[in-house]
This record gives sequence, C-alpha cells and structure tokens, in this order.
Amino acid sequence: MRSAQNNWDFWTLLPETFHQTTVVMSDRGIPSSFRHMHFYGEHTFSFYNEKNERVWCKFHFKTQQGIKNLTDAEAEQAAFTPAHVVPGIGFSPDKFLQGRLFVYGDAQRYRLGVNYNQIPVNRPKVEVSDYHRDGLMRTDGNYGGAPAYSSNTARNIEPVTENVKYRHAVHCYWADPAYGEWIIAAMGLDSKFVSSTGGSEGKQTDKNSSSEIPPRYRCKGRGESALCTSSF
Repeated sequence: MRSAQNNWDFWTLLPETFHQTTVVMSDRGIPSSFRHMHFYGEHTFSFYNEKNERVWCKFHFKTQQGIKNLTDAEAEQAAFTPAHVVPGIGFSPDKFLQGRLFVYGDAQRYRLGVNYNQIPVNRPKVEVSDYHRDGLMRTDGNYGGAPAYSSNTARNIEPVTENVKYRHAVHCYWADPAYGEWIIAAMGLDSKFVSSTGGSEGKQTDKNSSSEIPPRYRCKGRGESALCTSSF
C-alpha cells in the first residue's frame, strides 16, 4: 500500500528532491506526454563523440507544444520506463538506473498486464506489427479473425539481392507450388524460371524452351547449400 508517511519522510530527508516534489504535487504532476512537459533528466546516459571518446550526458528538455496533463483515469494506466531509448543512446553504470531498467517494465506488466503498451495512453503513434497476441489488457481488437502469423516474407526480403530472392522462391516452390507462386508474384520474379528450376531437380534448362538458363540465375539441385549462387 502507498504510504504518505513514507513518501514525505523520504522527500524531506532529501532536500534536493524539493523541485521534483513541487512539480509532482502541482497540476503538472500527470503530464499528457513527453511532448507536453518540461523534462529534467535524473539519470546520466552514455555517448561517444566524434573522437570516439565516451562522454556522459543528462537531458533537459523544454516543451514547445505547451503543458498538457492527463486525467486521473489516464494517469492510473500510464506506464513509463527508462529502458525505452532510441538507437544511439546507451546506459551509464549508475546502479539506480540499472535497477530501474529491469524493475520498471516488470512493475508495468504486474500492474497493467503484459499488453500495457496497447493501452491508448501508452500506445505508439505509429502502429507496431508483431506476432504477439492475447493476454490481459489487449485493447486493439487482438487482430480479430486474422491468422496467428504475419505474411511478411515478401516485404522483409525486398532489400536483398536478386539471386537470394530466386533461391528463396525455389525453396517455397519445392515446399508447395501454390505457395511458391504466391511468393513469386509478391516479389515480382520470373514465374517460368522458378517453376522450371523448382521442378527440375537441378537440371539447368528451361522445360518450356531449348535455351539454357542464364548463368546468373543457375541453381544447384535440391539439398545443396549453394542453391542459386551467383556473382551479380
């Protein structure tokens, strides 16, 4: 149970907390978001400068959007943790911070459930797609009647080289021709080449023509690790 006696005993024994205590007990005690509050960093974080020297940094931010506060109901569901940082920011060896990196997330899961980041007050502005489903406090429809997986193969493979795409398409075709055709269409590949290679057990000619498959698209037979290697 929260104890006012314990809180004020701790605060009054540490005069350096006076500024923070004043803010917490004012109308600014429950800010709507980091964009709508002044932010005076408590912990020190690790950076490297252009000389590859480690430097220590504290963050102080002043809002340009104005002060905005949450309602009491929203404040009860808000979940914060110093472990949520963007790439490029590290953590200092401050033991207080190191402990918080673990316990804050555990506290939110205990208090609000495993889906605490799905609650509107904590939910990101940009949708996050993952494979997580079900659990307490799922507030987003839980993917409705969609299957329990994401058909994202074609999207994830988009940046890779063409020979790797064809290698993957042949594997899919071997597993299931219908699935292979779907992958071929999604990646914009040559269906005739994949189907002929996928069904030829390594024969390097197109069944539908007498011409040899170009060397850069040649694939080795099923079971060989260097399938569809090329130099392009």
